Amino acid sequence: MRVTERAGQMLVWLLAAAAVAFAFALFGFYPGLRRGRELVREKAAIEQRIEEQKILLPLHRGVTAAQQSGRQGELSFPPSEELPQDEINGLPVRFSRLAQQCGLELVSAAPGLADLGGGGPFNITVSLTGKFHDLRRFLIAVGRLPYLRHVERIEVNSEGAVTKFEVTLWLAAGPGEGEEAGRKDVDA
Repeated sequence: MRVTERAGQMLVWLLAAAAVAFAFALFGFYPGLRRGRELVREKAAIEQRIEEQKILLPLHRGVTAAQQSGRQGELSFPPSEELPQDEINGLPVRFSRLAQQCGLELVSAAPGLADLGGGGPFNITVSLTGKFHDLRRFLIAVGRLPYLRHVERIEVNSEGAVTKFEVTLWLAAGPGEGEEAGRKDVDA
């Protein structure tokens, strides 16, 4: 019986040693393995950010070089002028030509009647139809007008194949030729 008793004790010690080894593996190795997996994920995320930075680096260098060279963009602003009062009636024709040059069609160009008093800024609403990408060219062309003060509103409505644009502009108006001559006579 001593042999079976001794075998039983050895089995108990063997099971205890296995439990200790299992506990050591569970509490010693598992957290390290879990942290290792987290580090692998972090490494992949960092490598992805590095690749994005490699892609963006040439763009950043170009922008930095442009800023250092003093080039502020391709759009230049013309010197400010005022539109004579007697030329306001010709605005729809001017905007129609601009729209045609840009691939758009002018529907209407209506000045705000309340603002057409005597000189000073007034608004005009230009309605157009055409393709959306042609609107950019139109806005650039309008931006070159010396009497443009600012663009107040741009509204885009798409109805099927037709895209409608409504642009409200503020223009500077000065006295007409007859008015200016009258003022010179009064001043003299």
